[in-house]
Amino acid sequence: MGETREEDRRAAALDYMHVMLGQLRAMAERDSHDMLAYLIGMAHLEAAEKARERALTSRAAPGRRGPRPDATAGPPGRVPGG
Repeated sequence: MGETREEDRRAAALDYMHVMLGQLRAMAERDSHDMLAYLIGMAHLEAAEKARERALTSRAAPGRRGPRPDATAGPPGRVPGG
């Protein structure tokens, strides 16, 4: 019932990595380290995708906490019908 401590730890680590990778990418871009910015950006996208998959999985599993996904909602930042 609910998430285990290990699942919570893994989720927190993934969130932390996502934030840090975003900051590292911004630093690399600022200093014109284009290839490094690209590679870090790819890792940043991977962390975001893993977090999204985890959120969808945890919402779909019976007995998990959190709201159920809204079938009419689109991706974040997108206006329905726009």
